[in-house]
Amino acid sequence: MARTKTKVVDTTDVISVRISKKTKYLLDLACRTTNLSIGRYVEEAVMDSFSNVETKDKRRNLKTAGDDFWDEKASERFLYLIDNLTFTLLPEEERIKNVLNRFKYKSKNAFMTSQNNYKHDLIDYCWNEIQEFAETTDKNDDFKSPDDIYSRKYINARENLIKKIEEYGA
Repeated sequence: MARTKTKVVDTTDVISVRISKKTKYLLDLACRTTNLSIGRYVEEAVMDSFSNVETKDKRRNLKTAGDDFWDEKASERFLYLIDNLTFTLLPEEERIKNVLNRFKYKSKNAFMTSQNNYKHDLIDYCWNEIQEFAETTDKNDDFKSPDDIYSRKYINARENLIKKIEEYGA
C-alpha cells in the first residue's frame, strides 16, 4: 500500500539580510558555541531585542505583548495594531484604516458598529477586498466624489467590496 504524504503547513517566512563579513564571522562562531543554526540563533536574538521596544501601555514591551499582537488572521492583527497604536502606520495601512473608519454602505459606516467598535467578522470576511479597495484610494479620501474623477480600478474595487459586504449579509 502506498504511503500518502501529509502536507506540512509552513509557519515561517524567509528573509534576506545583508551583514558585514565580521558580523557573519562572529555569527558563525556564536552558532558553533551555542549549537544553534544561524536561522535559530538570529530568530532568538531578534525575539530578545523586542524587549527593548515599548508598547502603548508602557507596562509591557513588544516581547511580552507579542501574543496579543499576533493572530493567524491578518485582519485581526491589523485591528489590534490600530486599536493599540504605538507604532506609526505605513501609508498603505493608513488607507486601510481610512476605509474601515469612513466607508459607507446604505448610509452607515460599513465596518463600524453604532458604538464605534469594529465589526471583526465582517472585516475578516471582506479583508482581501478591503485591501484591494484601499490600494486605489487616498488616505484622505471621503469616498463621496462623483465616479468620473475615479479610475476604473477604483470603481471596480469599490463594487467588489460592496458585493462582498452584501454577500456577508450586512
